[in-house]
Amino acid sequence: MTLQKDITMTDERHDAGAQFYTALADVAPAMGMIGTLIGLVAMLSNMDDPKAIGPAMAVALLTTLYGAMLANMVAIPIANKLRLRKDQEK
Repeated sequence: MTLQKDITMTDERHDAGAQFYTALADVAPAMGMIGTLIGLVAMLSNMDDPKAIGPAMAVALLTTLYGAMLANMVAIPIANKLRLRKDQEK
């Protein structure tokens, strides 16, 4: 009885972790897009100063990159690994 309860609790813990990282993978690109909008607004508000366009454009592009990298290189592999480990334990 206690062993079965332990197995059930471990399964639930792994599910919670996988769900967290899956949600993070879903949200990260959207956060990157929000950063892109912020960078573009900063860029367009300073069109009269050519030196201000570069850093604002860098913010716009980098936030998109960071959002995509967080989702595809961190969150999705961790979620998949947690699901794989959970399936291997059964």
